[in-house]
Amino acid sequence: MASDFLEDQIRTRNFSLGRPTHLKVSADGRRILFCRTSDGSSDLSSLWAYDVASGTERLLYEPDDSGHQMGPEERVRRERQRDRSRGLSRFATDASGTCVATVVNGRLMVVDAASGSAREIPTPGPVVAPSPNPAGTAVAYVSDGSLMVVELPDGDGRVLAQSSRPEITYGLPEHVAAESFGRQEGFWWSPDGRSILLARVDTSPLPVVHLADPTDPGAEPRAVRYPTAGGPNAKVSLSIVGLDGTATDVVWDQVAYEYLLRTLWDSHGLLIVVQNRAQTKIRVLDVDLATGATREVAGSEDSTPILVRSGVPARLSSGKIVSIGGEGDAVSLLVDGEVVTPSELQVSEVIDVEGDSVLFRATDEPTQTHVYRWTPDHGVIRESTDPGVHAAARGGETVALSSQSLDFDGVRIVVRSPGRPDREIASRSHPAPSPRVEIFTAGQREIRTAVVLPRDEELASGPLPVLFAPYAGPGGQRVTHARDGYQQSQWFADQGFAVVIADGRGTPARGRRWEQAIWLDKAGPVLEDQVAVIDDVAARYPQLDFGRVGIHGWSFGGYLAALAVLRRPDVFHAAVAGASVTDQRLYDTHWAERYLGHPDEHDDAYDRCSLMLEAHRLRRPLLLVHGLADDNVLPVHTFRLSEALTAAARPHGVVPLRGVSHMLSDPEVAIALRRMEVEFFHQHLGAAGRA
Repeated sequence: MASDFLEDQIRTRNFSLGRPTHLKVSADGRRILFCRTSDGSSDLSSLWAYDVASGTERLLYEPDDSGHQMGPEERVRRERQRDRSRGLSRFATDASGTCVATVVNGRLMVVDAASGSAREIPTPGPVVAPSPNPAGTAVAYVSDGSLMVVELPDGDGRVLAQSSRPEITYGLPEHVAAESFGRQEGFWWSPDGRSILLARVDTSPLPVVHLADPTDPGAEPRAVRYPTAGGPNAKVSLSIVGLDGTATDVVWDQVAYEYLLRTLWDSHGLLIVVQNRAQTKIRVLDVDLATGATREVAGSEDSTPILVRSGVPARLSSGKIVSIGGEGDAVSLLVDGEVVTPSELQVSEVIDVEGDSVLFRATDEPTQTHVYRWTPDHGVIRESTDPGVHAAARGGETVALSSQSLDFDGVRIVVRSPGRPDREIASRSHPAPSPRVEIFTAGQREIRTAVVLPRDEELASGPLPVLFAPYAGPGGQRVTHARDGYQQSQWFADQGFAVVIADGRGTPARGRRWEQAIWLDKAGPVLEDQVAVIDDVAARYPQLDFGRVGIHGWSFGGYLAALAVLRRPDVFHAAVAGASVTDQRLYDTHWAERYLGHPDEHDDAYDRCSLMLEAHRLRRPLLLVHGLADDNVLPVHTFRLSEALTAAARPHGVVPLRGVSHMLSDPEVAIALRRMEVEFFHQHLGAAGRA
């Protein structure tokens, strides 16, 4: 049974295949477009339309993705977004939601959502990031680093901005934008569809790193330009490019503000949001469309880096700017600089602004995220009710509310439209078992903690070795009221472990002080918080054997796992560390400096968080795992740590994964790795019931 569960969980991508994804509601609220596979076992995603009035759905486009190869730019885009889908991935629409543009293995496809007709648009090369203009009369896309435009229905494609060499791209985000602060776009249509705001990215200042395949010594290494902490960033500039061939450069102080965070082009004009290298200042600039000159209309400053929030800036119909920020501990919704949400709410994202109504996500309890609506007349109203993690999409007066919970399987998509009963968009996912999990607060800092036990009662009675499975730290929560987050841990629990997950300092949804508590040290406080939950967990579960404790994780979780056995071998007795950042100086500029500052100014902080400098302390079994094609956390991290451990004569294991990136997408590799981890922990911690 355990083996079947493991294969089901991995091959169905954590039971997510068959669920509606990427929901987009048309501007008039009559139609909802979404992606979905045919069932819970197929991984080929198709485009669907849901009619709000009738409550019926229809298949718009089922791709045939055979016989074509995905372009390198599309492959990078999917890697940055952790998108493992096959067939149709994300899509973009015109203002009405009728003209849909998408990519299938490098081919540009245009779908008419009203008629359901679909056709391929011939292009000179593989396509990435297609987007129709607001009127649906043209589609812009990127191919081989150049921005192309094709007139519909039968116009010829033409180059709007030509890339002259591989280091120059038009219309694509740079690495730190896509990976570290979540901007996936590199061009934006004007409201009238006659112009495009276009980003030019020059990566030539960046050092070149090479990703090689040691199993194929004759193959050319892949060259990647990577922005390491303290080093140069890619040069990003903007131009307003007309379809008639005119071009106007957007001018701002790019030396003082080198990060382009967001843009907003609406009926009120064009705004861009920029940030300084230290990430302590954000400026919202209004762009003069005729000259490209800019002037500041809003902004924020802090003594420590400001975290970038999703969905802002936005504007009300009156032109007032909607943002997320504020003073004190609360992360608030602001309208024209004024806080409009209560202090107990921590706002994470603005979903949509319609007229003077703002739809946003926030939490008053870190394990749950709810959807709220704010209007000037009625203030803040919560739209979601059940305990869980909720998101939404909106168009006109129609809201598609997406909900996950511990109380039900999968994702529920409820469509709400005035004058109509609530209806659900069907999910076809594979049924996922209910995990045996309890969520509670632990320690003086009230750390949100989850414990997952074996579903077999005899096995759960113990004694059970303990396996910590944190991400913790910056940017990631694991302890939430969503069933999806515990399926992997449930499998490990069923192999004879009690799995402990704790969200310590640095995780979102607990206010600015909690997020900033790891400034200049994202090692010490995060590890301390893992240890701090042990007393409360032990008191609740006397069958847990804290004389046998393992820890495992991926990315920051992998870093934390290795850190745990190096610094606290008295607590943690074995670790598996996957794709971990072992030397913060080798990670990307925006992410590393967000928490540790610039290495020239805070060299001690980088030493404080380096695993290399602590390699000689290893006394416990440690298994290092890394994908050799990882262009986010480069493989050099693991191999330099291994080198330091070897120099210190500290035995350890290394598992290199051929062809694997930071996103572990090959089911066979994922299944084998999971079984290898269990064998490793059984070997070094013993089986359940055996001290």
